[in-house]
Amino acid sequence: MMWHTRKVFADIMKKKVKVDERFTKNLPDWPGMDKWAHSVPNRLMFAFLYIGFYVLFAHHWWLFALIPVHI
Repeated sequence: MMWHTRKVFADIMKKKVKVDERFTKNLPDWPGMDKWAHSVPNRLMFAFLYIGFYVLFAHHWWLFALIPVHI
């Protein structure tokens, strides 16, 4: 199920699938923002931010096991 959802989302992002107008009505189209949001540098930046947050605020070693859940 999750793999199918990922495939549908990827097809929508690559404009391979036409989305019904009722879902896109009155929504802004920001292709630059979409491209940045789904880029590798952006994902790495958030991963490092989460790791930094844990380094600063985690009180116990086992809390670092939660990092993959957040990333």
